[in-house]
Amino acid sequence: NVPLINNRGQDFKGTSEVIKFESRTDSGHVIFDLSKAYLDLPGSYRRGIAIIDNRQAALIQDEFNLSKPSRLTWGITTDARIELNGSEATLHKGDKILKVQILSPVEAKFIVESCARKPPETPNEGKFRLMIRLKPTEGPLRIVVLLAPLWDNGKASMPPEVTPLEKW
Repeated sequence: NVPLINNRGQDFKGTSEVIKFESRTDSGHVIFDLSKAYLDLPGSYRRGIAIIDNRQAALIQDEFNLSKPSRLTWGITTDARIELNGSEATLHKGDKILKVQILSPVEAKFIVESCARKPPETPNEGKFRLMIRLKPTEGPLRIVVLLAPLWDNGKASMPPEVTPLEKW
């Protein structure tokens, strides 16, 4: 997934930079500066991706500092069956279950949209987008989403405390 900023995705000529990488036996994370990946980005954008809870779950953390009001859209595409419950979603595919939870912003909610496309694009039949659509905002903004599979013991990882990327 890549966030849309004012309904625009990343520029195909855009660049990004890995600014931190760490891998341990029980966890790992990477932080990217994606500010130059978008044309006319009004500010800065960093993304952190972490494998947490003894590599049992993933955390995606997007941090923006926006110099003018901007509309942000965050989403993932899936062919899983989606159940919504406000800031939480449960994805079902066969006997596999994935819990997806918005940790920040606290007022954000998930919605589901079709991702069907007309030819000549790939039709995406049977696929959907699990989305977060935020009102235009300015200044610092953090979007944090936990992806936690439901393991054979019936448990999923608990949400961690949200900390700024600079403290990862």
